[in-house]
Amino acid sequence: MSLADHLQTASLLAGSLRPGSGITGSDPSEIIKKRLEQAGFHEADLASEGCDLKSRYALSCLTCLTRLHGVLRDASSSPSNNLGSLDLKTIDTLLQIVISLGIYPSLEPRWIHSPRSSTMSKDVLSHSAEMLESVFTSADSHHSLEALLMLIRSRPPPWLKTQCTQYLSQILLRANGVQTIFECLLPPNSALGTLDTAQLQHVAQIIGSVPKQSISVEEYFENICPQLLRLMKTSPRASMLFRASIHVIGHVINRRPGIGKKHLMNKLMFPLLQFYETIAPIPTDRPTQLDLNGNRILVDERTLSEAIDNLRHLLVGNDSSPALIDALASVVPPLYYIQDFATQTASSIKQPALDILLVFFRIAQSADAGTALWRTILELPLQETAILARGPEGGVLLTEGHGKRLDVDLDRFIDFLDAIKNDDLVGSFFLRLLEHHGKDHHEGADEAVEKLRTIQLILSIMGRYGERILKKPAQIVTFSKSMLLSEDEEAVSLGMALLTAILSNDETVIETEINTTLEDILIILQALSAHEKDEISSLARELRVLIVTRNSSLEADDDSENQAKRTSLETLQEAMKELADDLLPVRAHGMHLLRHLVLAKDPVLKERIYETNAIFLDQIKDDDSFIYLNAIKGLASLTDVYPGATLTSIVERYAQDAFDLDYRLRIGEALLQTIQRCGDVFAKYDVPELRSSALSLLACVAETAPLSLLPFIHQLMDYVRNLLLLANTNPEPRRAAAVLLLSLVRALRSGPLFAAIDRTVVRDIATRLDILKDTDTDELTRIHARTALADLNDIVAEHLGM
Repeated sequence: MSLADHLQTASLLAGSLRPGSGITGSDPSEIIKKRLEQAGFHEADLASEGCDLKSRYALSCLTCLTRLHGVLRDASSSPSNNLGSLDLKTIDTLLQIVISLGIYPSLEPRWIHSPRSSTMSKDVLSHSAEMLESVFTSADSHHSLEALLMLIRSRPPPWLKTQCTQYLSQILLRANGVQTIFECLLPPNSALGTLDTAQLQHVAQIIGSVPKQSISVEEYFENICPQLLRLMKTSPRASMLFRASIHVIGHVINRRPGIGKKHLMNKLMFPLLQFYETIAPIPTDRPTQLDLNGNRILVDERTLSEAIDNLRHLLVGNDSSPALIDALASVVPPLYYIQDFATQTASSIKQPALDILLVFFRIAQSADAGTALWRTILELPLQETAILARGPEGGVLLTEGHGKRLDVDLDRFIDFLDAIKNDDLVGSFFLRLLEHHGKDHHEGADEAVEKLRTIQLILSIMGRYGERILKKPAQIVTFSKSMLLSEDEEAVSLGMALLTAILSNDETVIETEINTTLEDILIILQALSAHEKDEISSLARELRVLIVTRNSSLEADDDSENQAKRTSLETLQEAMKELADDLLPVRAHGMHLLRHLVLAKDPVLKERIYETNAIFLDQIKDDDSFIYLNAIKGLASLTDVYPGATLTSIVERYAQDAFDLDYRLRIGEALLQTIQRCGDVFAKYDVPELRSSALSLLACVAETAPLSLLPFIHQLMDYVRNLLLLANTNPEPRRAAAVLLLSLVRALRSGPLFAAIDRTVVRDIATRLDILKDTDTDELTRIHARTALADLNDIVAEHLGM
């Protein structure tokens, strides 16, 4: 039968009958029988024994559709076989009859193969399913997609919509499934840039959604991604297929970064990633390619150019999502050196490569962009890479490196930084260079080259950018920190001056994120407060107060909802500002406010015990008694209220010989006040270093002003005697006792003291020393004792004429 005969049969079966319309004035059963008879379908022909009339009618329509499909498939290329609008309408009617009268009444809502009634036999259902599967398998993908979409748009029951969706997924997984989706859902003749973004997004969501019946997400995208890449690489740049493919690729990368990088970006970037290779694999299926110098080619110029062009279009055709930018980080170094080489050779590949780099450095996170710059200009030149060479057509290709390394032109790199137009990035990169330059490096050829390049970069950036290098307060603070760590006193002074200037300006906004840097600076300033130069030590102490003041200001803004805490923060801030004042009464009042917060056990100040302790220790150094006496009171208050958190650090400062005697005695006065108030309870907070440092101080007094100890000589000897007997585990107190005895012995050389001291004390000292030099377990203690005993024998012999 010809196509016309099959269409005539279809028209006889369809007639004017429409599902759900009903037939008025006539018996529907008689009409169905008449149409079956006119179309030539008899019960025996259909092997439908046991079926009711409606089922036979639906099966007849399905058989007619199958025959039509077979004729259309066998002669699809003939122009005479094109269907008209009336023919398509007839076929649509038959489809609806099959579904409405044949399939739907026989099914449960969620089970396609479960008969709900006995109106259709299992044989008929099986036969129908086989016919449907055969039609779907052999039908053209475009026709199947259009039919399924037509069914979905007709608002079918849920079970039918589910089945249609499953068949749609099968079409998508075919060899050209993605292309079929594009051609059916997007305008076929749309030029580049004329496609509606909503249409593209709709298609991207369809393709990017993994069907429920898929084996796994990984396998689904293993099938889809190669199709997308093939369409992107082979379609004309102005075509709808190219635009749609890059949009869907961007969608997949954005929604599924891991899969997108593995199956899409790594494939697109593969030619560029060969930049990190040094030896080309020997091909087995084609002749070895050599460049003009006889080196084996890793990537030819056409492949390299297409890879860069594809990446550029991918960026242009999509919103630059973080996932897409992150995926590009690995090819930033190759792209930089390719565009740098193209600058020298006037290759057309320069601009696409430069466009990608500029987008990356303007959109990437500051840390990621800085890392990419660092790797490009400092790390990669120390490694072996492929070599860039000029291609026969004027492009750029990659060849084997043979151990060669990259040449870095710093002038062109600075020009590239200018092109980025991101001063914040340049400032961060400059600070990282300074920090790297200040670190200790292993000695070696590579390290020497890296150090030299670092210095050259620092000088080049300073020469090109000048004061534009550092604009953000965070960058200035970081730069000042590196200056404070310098061994050059002028650099240290400059760093503190910068910090003072920026922190003293109330209009300067200090981000909370740099608090960690300021805390590090506080520790550095703690060491600088003991600097031998008064200018540096004084400025360090003032700067510590200023930093604590700004930190308290920042937290006052953050915790404004808590009124009590806000009040405490404001009081603390006021105290810090007064401590930085030049007028002595104002500074004293600031210490009074601070001491009041300590005694009140304010929770805000409790969080700043370390800073408060350091401030009082710094203020004790002041020459004015009005200031240091208030500082002693404040320090004593701290040890009273927070002994566990402050005593150890105070005693460590008290025990350091680097500080002058007067300063240590002032600290000792504060400790004495605490000891007197604690009484016997102080033993709970006893610190071994306290006894050692106290004895060391007494030894200093014995050497400088021995007569001042004369009224307390018996108490001192009694304490030393008991200490030597009881301090068996810790050698530090015994060493200090030996040093005190040695100082007392040397002080006896003074005639007045030897004449004034009781002879029983001299004998007691000799006895203690004689025991120590032979029996003490600590070698250093025994040495001190032997030295003191020898000096004592000489002094006694000298004064008594023995």
